[in-house]
Amino acid sequence: GYDRHTDRRRGHTYYLGGALVLWGTWLAALAVGATAGARLPDWLQLEFLIPLTLIGEIAPKLREATIRWAVLAASVVALACFTMPMHLGISVGIVAGIAAGAITSTRAMSTKAGRA
Repeated sequence: GYDRHTDRRRGHTYYLGGALVLWGTWLAALAVGATAGARLPDWLQLEFLIPLTLIGEIAPKLREATIRWAVLAASVVALACFTMPMHLGISVGIVAGIAAGAITSTRAMSTKAGRA
């Protein structure tokens, strides 16, 4: 790993090698997805997979109040921005959820610090 090398230059080279492999794999996966995705029939309605994936990521984590606020903010903003071009409503909702999560997390940490 990066920390194993006493020479920083070797550590940077190690990191760069891993990053280049990851980047190349990412580009190859994008190319395969774009090529295969263009050939899939429209009746599959794969547009629904993005929200479904997000729901699957979030549902098990809803025990924390910070995450519930972030999900609520993201959902409300995404629905409000539903008519945005290029389906940007989901992306705008994600940004709003990140902001809401950061704000509530900061408030929760300052509240805990005030009690201590």
